[in-house]
Amino acid sequence: MAGFQKTACFGKCPVYQVKFFSDGKVTWYGQLNVERKGWYEARVDEKTLKGIRDKSHELKYWDLASKYPTEMRVADLPSTVTFVRAGDMEKTVVDTYQGPAELKQFEDYLADIIDRLQWQPSTSK
Repeated sequence: MAGFQKTACFGKCPVYQVKFFSDGKVTWYGQLNVERKGWYEARVDEKTLKGIRDKSHELKYWDLASKYPTEMRVADLPSTVTFVRAGDMEKTVVDTYQGPAELKQFEDYLADIIDRLQWQPSTSK
């Protein structure tokens, strides 16, 4: 249903990915420079899932380009990758830098939800 990922850089950037599932399950996989390394799980309620869907529509996530910047790529910069699936529609946006304000708002919205979850170690993937 939705995803959030931070990619590596040549420095000490946090590297992790989070996936929100339609049944309320949320998974975290932490790789580098994060407090939680490995697999963790949490749960969100239907209100939170609806909020993610609503926010993606409110901020016109579906109208965004698939990557920022749209013209070139810089190897050493970390990226924030977001993903949303709603019905038959899927979209992934890779934001290395110069992403529009609407995208930053969506990234911040997801990051805030992720930060507030009660993560528990998990053996499932």
